[in-house]
Amino acid sequence: MSPTAVFAAVAIAVVALVVASQAQQPGPSSGMLLRAMADLARCRMTTGVSEAELRQMFQARQVPTSRPGKCLLACMAETYGVMEGGRFRPDNTLRLVDRLMASAPTSAQSAGRRALVQQVVYTCDSQVGGGGGGDACETAAALAECGMRYAPRRG
Repeated sequence: MSPTAVFAAVAIAVVALVVASQAQQPGPSSGMLLRAMADLARCRMTTGVSEAELRQMFQARQVPTSRPGKCLLACMAETYGVMEGGRFRPDNTLRLVDRLMASAPTSAQSAGRRALVQQVVYTCDSQVGGGGGGDACETAAALAECGMRYAPRRG
C-alpha cells in the first residue's frame, strides 16, 4: 500500500475529520508514516478487514459499511486517541490535527484549515458524540460519516 493510502487510512481512521482539510497538505514525516503503517496493519489483523475492502475504503474515500470495516475505524481512532472507551474525544482529535499540521510546511492557510477542522470536529461531536449506542465501531462509523458530510461543505 502506498504512503498516500496509509496516510488516507489514518485520516479516515481519525474519523474523516482531517481528510478535507489535509487533502492539499504535504504528507506526514516518515516516522509518522511508519507508525501509521504499523498501526493500520495491527488494526487490520485485529478486525479481519480484507485487503480488498481496505483498498476500496481508501480509493473511493467511503466510510465502510461492514462490521470489520467500522471496527477498523474504531481501532485506529482508539489508537490515536480520537476515541477513548468508545466515545469521541474532540480535544484529543484537535491535538492530533495540530501534530499532523505541524509536520507540514506552514502556510498562510494553516490557521484557516485548523479553524475549519475545529468547526467540523465540534459539529460532529454535537451530532454524534458518544453515539452508536455504546458500540465503538458504530460510533466511529457515524463520526466518519459526519466528517465526510460536513468537511467538504466548509472546504
